[in-house]
Amino acid sequence: MHPALHTQVVVRAAYQAHVLSHQIAAQTQLYNRMRASAALLALADRYLCELSEVLAVALAVTTVARSIKISARQQQHILERRAVAAKVDADLAAYRIADALSNARYFKRPSRVGRFEIIGEVPRTGRHLLVALKLVPSEGATSGEDEWWVVTAIPLGKRKLRQLINTNQLTVLPNGVA
Repeated sequence: MHPALHTQVVVRAAYQAHVLSHQIAAQTQLYNRMRASAALLALADRYLCELSEVLAVALAVTTVARSIKISARQQQHILERRAVAAKVDADLAAYRIADALSNARYFKRPSRVGRFEIIGEVPRTGRHLLVALKLVPSEGATSGEDEWWVVTAIPLGKRKLRQLINTNQLTVLPNGVA
């Protein structure tokens, strides 16, 4: 084997080992973060934010319930599902739901009764987040009162948002709806 070719092979092998070690470290760190998050989230369901009066009117709901909650199981589900794509997406979807709801820009036509999909902009990220909410009527709620629950949250890229707008699947909410 020619010495120059041998040197290239050695350098390439070293580089590939270096990249692989970084990938393993990143996966390990993500796994450990998810386990730590799971331990904290497993404690209880938690309150996220209030649904604004203007947004409630835009959704055409006739309930006085305004508190939005997320179950520990749903938040863990969001973290795990979005982490497959990217850690940034997982963090955005799991931890910035209240920001997206307070900056609601669009309402997606309902696909199911009692489910409302709201798309809001997350400040300082330039990203949008689709937040699916479910209104649980008092008869089915553990508290005996109507309850709002987060079903899921999905980060939307510019292309997907444009596609939803261009196919008339979204209703633009008035400015300052939150």
